Amino acid sequence: MQIIGGDKLTIYTYLNNVLEYHFQEFAEQITESFHKKYKPIL
Repeated sequence: MQIIGGDKLTIYTYLNNVLEYHFQEFAEQITESFHKKYKPIL
């Protein structure tokens, strides 16, 4: 297991935090882009 931040944070925890922040910060744009690309069949 790799540790970063002065032996305080695993790389897995760091990446999880980065991804969580990214999806919180850009949720609206991600959702809008998804809905533009994948329109309902109806």
